[in-house]
Amino acid sequence: MQTMTHGTTDERLDRLEEKVEEGFGQVDERLAQVDKRFAQIDGQFDEVNVQLAKIDGRLDGIDYRFELVDQRFVETDKRMERVEKRMERVENGLDRVADGLASIQKTIVFGCVSVLCAVIGAFAVLVVQA
Repeated sequence: MQTMTHGTTDERLDRLEEKVEEGFGQVDERLAQVDKRFAQIDGQFDEVNVQLAKIDGRLDGIDYRFELVDQRFVETDKRMERVEKRMERVENGLDRVADGLASIQKTIVFGCVSVLCAVIGAFAVLVVQA
């Protein structure tokens, strides 16, 4: 069995300490890489947030335009209702004019027939007297 001496124990402790320091150094380097990666990810998240804010602004603009279009549709609908009412009045007026023209036509036809009858009657009287 081997006995340990102070010199060998100290050497072993020194080597163990060096390995531990080396290990911690590697861990520190790896943690630095992880921190760097997290910083990159944070930067990417910041960029994504900026892009999302731009998109949100664009969507707000589109939503506003849709509201304007909706308002114009409502205004156009009201105008069309007014136009339809006016068209009804015009159609009613045209119907009255057509009825009046038909009445005038009947009156003219009856008047012409009456005048024609009178002319024929007068001609007949002249023919009979002659």
